[in-house]
Amino acid sequence: MAWGIALTLLFIPAYWLASSDLVAPFGHGYASLHILLELPAIAVSLMVFLLAWSLMYQENRLRRIVLGAGFLCIALVDLAHTMSYSGMPFFLAESAVDRPTFLWLAGRLVAVLVLFGVVFLPRRVIAVRKSYAIFLLSFVLSALIWYVAFFAIGKIPALFVPGEGLTPLKIGAEYLLTIAFAMASILLFRQGRAEKNDNLLWLGAASWVHALSEMFFTFYADVTDLHNVLGHLYKVVSYGLVYRGLFYSGVRLPYRILEMERSRLDTLLSTIPDPVWLKNEAGVYLACNAAFGRLVQRTEEQIIGRRDEDLFGESLGIVYRRRDRMALEQGRPVRNEEIIPQPGGGVRQYETTKTPMYLSDGELIGILGIAHDITEIREAEKELRLAAKTFEANIGLFITDASQRILRVNPAFTQITGYTADELIGKTPRIFQSGRQNRSFYSAMWKEINEAGVWQGEIYNRRKNGEVYPEWLMISQVKGAAGEVTHYVASCSDLSENKAAAETIERLSLYDPLTELPNRKLMMDRLRQLIASVEERRRQGALLLLDLDDFKVINESYGHTVGDSLLVEAGKRLKSVLHGGDTVSHPGGDEFIVILDNLDRGDVGARQAETTALRLQEALSRPFVLEDASSERQFQYYCSTSIGVVLFTDSALSPDELLKRCDTALYSAKSAGRGHVRFFDMQMQATVVNRSSILEDLHRAVREGHLFVQYQPQVNESGRVIGAEALVRWRHPVSGVIPPGRFIPIAEESGLIVAIGQFVFETACRQLALWKNDERFSHLTLAVNISAQQVKVPHLTRWVKRLLNETGALPEKLKLELTESMLFSDTDEVIERMNELKAIGLKFSLDDFGTGYSSLSYLRRLPLDQVKIDQSFVADLLHIQANQAIARTIIQLGENLGLTVLAEGVETEEQRDFLVGHGCRAFQGYLFSPPLDLEEFEAYVGRSSE
Repeated sequence: MAWGIALTLLFIPAYWLASSDLVAPFGHGYASLHILLELPAIAVSLMVFLLAWSLMYQENRLRRIVLGAGFLCIALVDLAHTMSYSGMPFFLAESAVDRPTFLWLAGRLVAVLVLFGVVFLPRRVIAVRKSYAIFLLSFVLSALIWYVAFFAIGKIPALFVPGEGLTPLKIGAEYLLTIAFAMASILLFRQGRAEKNDNLLWLGAASWVHALSEMFFTFYADVTDLHNVLGHLYKVVSYGLVYRGLFYSGVRLPYRILEMERSRLDTLLSTIPDPVWLKNEAGVYLACNAAFGRLVQRTEEQIIGRRDEDLFGESLGIVYRRRDRMALEQGRPVRNEEIIPQPGGGVRQYETTKTPMYLSDGELIGILGIAHDITEIREAEKELRLAAKTFEANIGLFITDASQRILRVNPAFTQITGYTADELIGKTPRIFQSGRQNRSFYSAMWKEINEAGVWQGEIYNRRKNGEVYPEWLMISQVKGAAGEVTHYVASCSDLSENKAAAETIERLSLYDPLTELPNRKLMMDRLRQLIASVEERRRQGALLLLDLDDFKVINESYGHTVGDSLLVEAGKRLKSVLHGGDTVSHPGGDEFIVILDNLDRGDVGARQAETTALRLQEALSRPFVLEDASSERQFQYYCSTSIGVVLFTDSALSPDELLKRCDTALYSAKSAGRGHVRFFDMQMQATVVNRSSILEDLHRAVREGHLFVQYQPQVNESGRVIGAEALVRWRHPVSGVIPPGRFIPIAEESGLIVAIGQFVFETACRQLALWKNDERFSHLTLAVNISAQQVKVPHLTRWVKRLLNETGALPEKLKLELTESMLFSDTDEVIERMNELKAIGLKFSLDDFGTGYSSLSYLRRLPLDQVKIDQSFVADLLHIQANQAIARTIIQLGENLGLTVLAEGVETEEQRDFLVGHGCRAFQGYLFSPPLDLEEFEAYVGRSSE
């Protein structure tokens, strides 16, 4: 609009200037000027055409195509007009005066028709092929105009007469064109305003300027005057305004709209509190909003061009990309719940929606994602579930309104009170009052609730059935936003079971749950009290430690259930013997502790303690009737008891010291055999100290190699050595050689016998391996004693196999000696282990045969190769006929079972002769040789072979 007004205002002074004598015609230089004026017009016309052509593939509007096709025609006609102008070279035909004028009018006519077409043609989009047809029509029209101008111009009336100027036809045509352009301008302005279409307004201005251009062409008398030049200039401006309108609507306006849309989109995205992002198919970020930047603590510039792996790490990046591909594969929005780490530490839970984005032609743009933080929602859901779960918990809960009317109760509360929910809704908690608490108690309770907002404590309430029960109750206020009380929430738990449980726990902490006798804790407490009071009362106390002999046999043979039954019955019998002030306790295992109170001092009190101990033994010696669960039959069991006793008259000794002395006395009683009573004295203490010293030194001896092996020869009836028994010896660095009788029992009690036995076994194997290739000793066998503890060592057979393989010893040259006492317990286990070792090739000898309890009943089950007549029978063989009978029986039994018989402890020729006379063929004893060191033994073997 501004261009049209400005050029209109310039029209009058330009017309005056052109009509005055101030400016002379351009003369012969006009042809060049004309080319300079026409070429911009042609160029602009072609730009209009090319712009319309390029926009055809974006939005193919009919008006735009008509405008572009028309200006293509105008460019071609103006080109012909320029080339045919006077003074130009030959172009298609000889120069004619009317040809340029005709081409000029034809170009203007096409222009005005195109502008009217823009006004009256519908606003719609047409197919591309129709656009091609319109552009082809433009070429056809151009060709037609060219044909008339160059080949039929003579048939057109004259338009210009040299020396006279324009003909009336030309002037009339210019006026008509001027009016037409003016009318088109008015219509375009009106339509542009009505449609708010800036393109139409630019075209209206172009049409108006074109009308002014035509006015100039009605005035000139010579083609070279200033009117003609001004008309061409206005025409170029008019074409420029057409291009400006088309460029605005087709290029600038869409980009402007796009820029506005982008601005609106950016504004919208920036105001969205949730993170939003756009990635391409390769996972590279293309765009994001500020919320996403805050999420990853980066600017948009730092995010664009990066991948998930760069922002969230490799592992999460792989997960996110996999879910991106899910959205692409499904071609629709996909929702996920994803964990996104926070820059400051921790993670939050987001619900993400990922949507594939496509262009209108189906080309993929990328993945649009939006994430909504649902951490608080999930936490709230968790809290709701927890609250619901809590309300269904085992603790009684009820809720009241501000007036204390019950609104809701949980199942646990109905179980505690005995009321149903329907019976309680609408009532007040006053229906639970038991009467145990007075009015002042409830006043103080509600005062604390109102002041502190909560109260808790123990209270007695009444169930529906009238039973009064203790309860732990907590009442809390619930307040609204304004601080007013809206509800009360109460939780309660029935303390009836708690109090009973507390009593049970207290009893369990003080009493043995099996026998219901005082346990060690309660016994020690009573012992302390007695120690503190006995001197003041001038009385004497006694502590008795009882051990059921061979109790483990019951457990191992019949199971712990039978053993427990024996302990329970034993506790009852012990309790029945004692007086009211005495205590019997069961600290555990097969031991009982008895505290005797109120004994006389001196020997009288000692005899009283001894009498009680004997009565306790007598009570336990009666047969116990027990039931074997496996066979469901009852059997009688006889039990002997060993008792250690310690007396005390003052508090000089602590309870622990008294128990230690009592244990020492019990050890002495058990060492003396089953069923003995022993009082503690200081000599016992010395024995215990000495035993501890020996045990400590023995451990050092095993570690430091102070043990060694001697060999006692075993000979046949001719005196030739057939083997030896490997016997362990201890060379103490201070005390010298310690007899086996002093340290072997201690080793067996402490378990150290296993390590000692392994040392002897390994030494024997290595010695047999050395003898194997020496013809002087290759016939010898070695006997090694094996204890019950060694037999029970896990993987014994595997260890023996490995040792034989390592040393190269022949297993048939190795003989294991075991005693009958080993067979009394765990018989089946011992026999199974013997069979395993027998399968390797080892031989077995039964030592001390005839001294056990029931060896004859097991003899046929044992994989034996030899039995040994115990030296206790051999020692008095010539003086006691019973020993002679036993020896003859053992020899005969060995012959019947195919076993060799060896007599040990042979010390005289008479003993050997008796045994030889009754069929014994192997001997061992000091008659032949004591145990010897290795060199002495090998020398003895050499002498016996001569």
